[in-house]
Amino acid sequence: MTDRQGLLLAFDQAERALAEGTFPIGAIIVGENGQIIATGYNRVFSTDDPTAHAEVEAIRKIGSTLIDHPRRRFGEWTNTLYTTAEPCLQCVGAIVFARLTKVVWAADDPLNGFASAVQRLSPPTISDHLFRKIGRTAWVPNPYRDLADRQLELMRRWNTSRGLDGITWGPVSNDRSEG
Repeated sequence: MTDRQGLLLAFDQAERALAEGTFPIGAIIVGENGQIIATGYNRVFSTDDPTAHAEVEAIRKIGSTLIDHPRRRFGEWTNTLYTTAEPCLQCVGAIVFARLTKVVWAADDPLNGFASAVQRLSPPTISDHLFRKIGRTAWVPNPYRDLADRQLELMRRWNTSRGLDGITWGPVSNDRSEG
């Protein structure tokens, strides 16, 4: 599966979130062989759970496959996460502890995004142990301009549905390929 295909499938989940009346963010997790192993979409307002972010919802669905129960250890670093928006601090933590190998997002989140900051962190800013874990994941920000614009449009629609016309999510980085 290409990164673009993965992101397009994540947008199907984002549309579900928007239809439920919550932040239009979607995610999928793809296994080593390119098969979809989990999907998730933001359910914060539809479940009254502030932790029900798309990325976390998808990770929860594969939780049992991420743990080596007999050895009481975490499993190997595998799987790729595709999400329509840059993961926040909570989601970055979940991604790191779920040992996902790669994360690709469609649009930067200038308000709550934290994944791009992870790339700038280094010891002694954070503990050496945590830095090594973060460094094992490849972080791929908004590789396709049209998909970033699509996420921004979903956020515009979301804000309009809440009576916040004219509120933008912020500028999109210009360092993306045309896709």
